[in-house]
Amino acid sequence: SSPTERMRITSSGSVGIGTTLTGSPAKLHIAGSDSGDFKALTIRNGDGTTGSAAVLGFETSGGTIGDDASLAGQIKGIRLGSGTIGALSFLTTAAGVPTEAMRIDSSQNVLVGGQTTSVDVGNGTGNIQFGGGDATAFTALRYSSAASGPFMMFGKTRSATVGTIGAVVSDGDDLGTIRFAGDDGTDIASWAAVVRAEVDGTPGSNDMPGRLMFETTADGASSSTERM
Repeated sequence: SSPTERMRITSSGSVGIGTTLTGSPAKLHIAGSDSGDFKALTIRNGDGTTGSAAVLGFETSGGTIGDDASLAGQIKGIRLGSGTIGALSFLTTAAGVPTEAMRIDSSQNVLVGGQTTSVDVGNGTGNIQFGGGDATAFTALRYSSAASGPFMMFGKTRSATVGTIGAVVSDGDDLGTIRFAGDDGTDIASWAAVVRAEVDGTPGSNDMPGRLMFETTADGASSSTERM
């Protein structure tokens, strides 16, 4: 018997749906009305229960972009702010079953293959991890009529500011390491072999002397030893 506010346009031109726009609101602010109304914004193409959708603002599962069979967890696209950790998840669907294929977690680590947390491998978690039931591999394939093939680059600077270079490395600095580790029944933190590149002299402009070292770990030892 009495009217209820559904939308507000403020004197500054901001539009609010489901909110009174307190503080410093965005130009368009859409919010669910209560805890039972999970969806802040839904864009759907389908019959109301199936079809493509963009759903932002889930109460407990973050938002989603992509197919969503029932809006009850059967997410088949991109999940934003997944769970309580603030991750960005990418899902793919096989035989109607959504599976997480890649995640960027709250520590800005990229996890590929279904891993939801970083695993310590060779005494380091790494910013990018590949994990899966099949043989895990990183493949670089170059399509070119040139003779050169694909390559992997490792770089090192003594600058402590990301994106800034100019702090010269020193003799003996580690420029890049490849570690091979295995599960010892406790963790995967101990490595069996190492290939390491180090600075071998005093660097100068366009002058970077280097050495390549090969290490293996002896039976009963906890660290590797240079062999060649």
